[in-house]
Amino acid sequence: KKFMKNLLLTLSVCLFTFSAIKAQHQNVPVHRNMEDEHIIAEVLRILPKTALSVQNLSNLNNFIDSLKKYTTEKTFYIFSKGFMKTRDELIKDLHDKKVTITKNHLHNTQVKVFNKGLVVVTKVGEIEGVYDKVILNNKTLVTYTYYYTKDGWKLAQRHSTPLLN
Repeated sequence: KKFMKNLLLTLSVCLFTFSAIKAQHQNVPVHRNMEDEHIIAEVLRILPKTALSVQNLSNLNNFIDSLKKYTTEKTFYIFSKGFMKTRDELIKDLHDKKVTITKNHLHNTQVKVFNKGLVVVTKVGEIEGVYDKVILNNKTLVTYTYYYTKDGWKLAQRHSTPLLN
């Protein structure tokens, strides 16, 4: 029952994220106000603290503290190789030294605010590393979905999709 609930939550967030990405690429004019700009700045300040990067892995204790602060036990990290980890599984794997990131060069950031309580950030770039003996080496589109709670912004999911050359 819990598995099905988590699966449905993940699927709904994925569908919402993909519809947001589709809307971004349909050249719909974006009208932002000052409140949206404030929300975007706040989320972009948090994003590096939840990203799998060379810098974060070199300061592991701070990264784990950030994960605990800006994610929940329902947060998913979905990888381009087809596997998915919850926040707690990721933290355990970080402690067990199963994650190595040697390159994390993401750029072309696009941000979309939905109803002041949901923000989708997309980035394109290259990620290289190893996760539990699976080689991560590809050009990728990474989507971060954040939602607002009484405790501040939280990462719902990080989803990496491989791009063709």
